[in-house]
Amino acid sequence: MHPSTLLITGASPIFHSGLLDLLAGETSALQLLVAGDRPTEKELVELCDRSCRNRRRLLIGGAVHPALVSRLMDGGLHGYLLRDATPEKLRTAVVTVGKGRRYIDPDLQTESLLLRPLVEPLTKRERQVLRLIVLEYTTDEIAAKLFISRCTVETHRAHILQKLGVRNTAGIVREAMRRELCAI
Repeated sequence: MHPSTLLITGASPIFHSGLLDLLAGETSALQLLVAGDRPTEKELVELCDRSCRNRRRLLIGGAVHPALVSRLMDGGLHGYLLRDATPEKLRTAVVTVGKGRRYIDPDLQTESLLLRPLVEPLTKRERQVLRLIVLEYTTDEIAAKLFISRCTVETHRAHILQKLGVRNTAGIVREAMRRELCAI
């Protein structure tokens, strides 16, 4: 792999060198994020937040709960691979993510992850509106609480509907609960 097409973040020099050797000949332009063996949710979120948003991102980390992988994928991550993966699995993950598809280590996949489509991440304001919708606030109440116009609330609601792929408020609430997008 040409050095300029691969960006590796969080790896020790020997791990970095080994990854470059393993991926020699691959041409995907992506960023490999390397986390520890027992990463906390906070560490993984911070690592993803510090990464390059203009590159496809594959995270290599320890075993975590599939729901956390889902949240990371909803936040813009493109793939998650376990640290103890074989070289063949690493190549498969790199090629898959490089081609624009998402990759979740088969050892982490569950039926709910496989059935769930990847969604565009919600903005901070959309998450605020979503939480208030789930808490049964009306449009006017949301507008007053957030100091925005009723029209702006409706615009955020329309974006949430589109990003979650649902048709109405009931769908918003169902998907918010199913995807664990907000805490009540």
